[in-house]
Amino acid sequence: MKSIGIDVGTRFIKMCVVEQEKLVANAIGKIGCDPRATISRLLIEMSADIDDGSLSSPRIFSTGHGARLVQSAHKKINQNVCLAQAVHHASPDIRTIIDVGGIFLNIIEIDGQGKIHASADVEKCAMGSGRFVETVAQALEIPFSQVSDCVVTATHPVSISSGCSVFAESEVITQINAGANPADILAGVLKSIAAKVGSMVKGAQCKDGLTLVGGLSQIIAFRELLQLEVGKKFLILPVDPQLAGAFGAALAAGELS
Repeated sequence: MKSIGIDVGTRFIKMCVVEQEKLVANAIGKIGCDPRATISRLLIEMSADIDDGSLSSPRIFSTGHGARLVQSAHKKINQNVCLAQAVHHASPDIRTIIDVGGIFLNIIEIDGQGKIHASADVEKCAMGSGRFVETVAQALEIPFSQVSDCVVTATHPVSISSGCSVFAESEVITQINAGANPADILAGVLKSIAAKVGSMVKGAQCKDGLTLVGGLSQIIAFRELLQLEVGKKFLILPVDPQLAGAFGAALAAGELS
């Protein structure tokens, strides 16, 4: 029997369909102004991607900041629990999950059975999030999907000294008006965020076996900067790390199907 996990984040809605612990379909879409309509549309899209086209009476678990918006969910499940289950299922050697999403930063430590051992306080901060990178990229007229390719061409990354998104955005505007190279501006922004996240990781004294999930995991250049910041190599998940929450929710739903 198929099961569905739906992760309603602050910027995107992610969905996974699992059958016999294998990912068979997924969908991602911006949350938009009508999240429930987006959820319905993504469910239809996923159904079309399944070989038999069937999603007949699946068990659905929801998670994320907007889990309550999934009216068809049989159960709402904690985001950290979903991430732990997905990551351990995909790569049992991982012990630390760094979740850098649209707004939230979170660090989760898990044991050899995938159970949560410790969790750093969730920090809500636009400066250390995917949303801030998205805002800067839009100002520079660079698609989010091209941020990493752009950053690798930087030669003199600008310095972003403020730890507050409001003041940091002002610094970015100043750099744009001064004619700074867009690649240097983006590289400076990513370095600043990597320093902020890296400070949290080092403060939590995380064990080896780290992995990165969430929206910023899509930017390879950010992952490389963060690795340099913490002095540890990250393990790469065999599934899209942005789908980790939804995948974990689907796995949990499947256990009760």
